[in-house]
Amino acid sequence: MFRLRRVPSQNLTGEEVQSILGKYGFYCSGEFSWSNPGGKGIANNFTSVHSGQTILDGATGLLWQRSGSPKSMTFSEAQKYIEELNRQEFAGYSDWRLPTLEETMSLMEPAANRRLYIDAKFDAEQGWIWTSDIYSAGRAWYVGFLYGYCHPNGIVNGNYVRAVRS
Repeated sequence: MFRLRRVPSQNLTGEEVQSILGKYGFYCSGEFSWSNPGGKGIANNFTSVHSGQTILDGATGLLWQRSGSPKSMTFSEAQKYIEELNRQEFAGYSDWRLPTLEETMSLMEPAANRRLYIDAKFDAEQGWIWTSDIYSAGRAWYVGFLYGYCHPNGIVNGNYVRAVRS
């Protein structure tokens, strides 16, 4: 089982992302200094649980929200969305969180499937999702399943949320 970092970084650099992508062989398209277009990803073992509300990955031990947020939101709104999931005990749990970059990149596939670089078991609405990792003041990392890459984005910009728990 893959043991991925679960604690967010407050200053995750491009060089560190390059190291993460190389360490696990995660796919990342693009022409960024951290890109890894030759990455093959990991062999996930997805099982739909909780009446289809969540997906368990046997390769990482992570339980993912299948659909995620219904709309894109700022980083601050994303944190409030997580708080609300926990208050409502979504799927019976109150320990949902934003995933780290490496947890999120574990979902990335090296080829598009129904226009996204993520398994078809996940809802296709969330093309870009926030991670919990900060790049710099005012910027956090997100993963773009629409084009198969990761990149920092301004925290006032909008991305979707796909919550995770370990």
